[in-house]
Amino acid sequence: MKKTLTLKQKRIILFASVGVILAVASIVILYLLRAPLPLTVGGVDIDDGLYRYFLDQVQANPEKYALVDGAPNTQIREEADKLAARYAAVERKFAGEGLRLSTGDKETASDALNNHWQVFGKYYEGIGVAKTALARIYENQAKHDALFRKQYDKGGASEVAEADVRKMWDAGYVVFRSFSASLTSVDERGQSVALTDAEKKALQQKFANLALDANNGKSIDELFERYYGTEGDGVPLQLLIKNQPSGYDDDFFGKVRAIQAGATQVVEGKSEIFLVWRDDTPVDESELYPQHRAACLRLLKGTEFDASINRDATTLVVERNSIAVNRAIRAVISN
Repeated sequence: MKKTLTLKQKRIILFASVGVILAVASIVILYLLRAPLPLTVGGVDIDDGLYRYFLDQVQANPEKYALVDGAPNTQIREEADKLAARYAAVERKFAGEGLRLSTGDKETASDALNNHWQVFGKYYEGIGVAKTALARIYENQAKHDALFRKQYDKGGASEVAEADVRKMWDAGYVVFRSFSASLTSVDERGQSVALTDAEKKALQQKFANLALDANNGKSIDELFERYYGTEGDGVPLQLLIKNQPSGYDDDFFGKVRAIQAGATQVVEGKSEIFLVWRDDTPVDESELYPQHRAACLRLLKGTEFDASINRDATTLVVERNSIAVNRAIRAVISN
């Protein structure tokens, strides 16, 4: 004889079933919210977004990490792991020294993040790097800079003498005026092509003659008007800071710095030839030096400090989730 469940029994079974479903759903949601971490380095979590950022940094700039284009995934992973370890080393050191980012540090990091995201946000979203992940990268850099200042700036454990910072500044900038001509031309298909040897030689001779006239008393403004056959507003004065982004070739600063103050010389770059007059008048440093003092300090001690961070990073224990790591590699390398 078939036994019929009572209403109370049915309710018990129903509630039990709902409970099981909710429990399973909770586990799934928690898993999705807390997906396995690709790495944990020295107790610092490196989540999926962070790890994808490190992978992208390596694959986008392989030469920076002594790799070739199209390097094997294993090599890209190894370098990404090193970046993760350096990130963790900074986090641990910052926390260990009981430091906190100032409001100014946070605002600077936030502004840099927003500017970067405005340009590259869509790209990062495409490889699974959220803005929150990129925010932690900028915050980590701010912590790195704060640690650096604590070590080497005024009152730091290894304070650098102000005279040494000033000396770096004095050797770290140059003021000049210049104009240039291209070492390329455009062919019938609209493509940029290098000048022929004869064309290049003729252009070099023109600029050599201009330099000769400049050193015999002609102003660079006069020579600009002669070369281009047009009047201008004057060739503007430029300030170039060593190791700062400028748009010029990497060796341009050194070539201009080598020109005697007050003299004019031809400087040849990869794609342009320049007539450069190096200014011999003093620069008002009341605002310039304070603006660039931090960069000078960085030039003096940055390599030393980064080496100490790298040493700390190599001592950290790395725990790896291969499934999460490989998933991140597939997402980044395939883009």
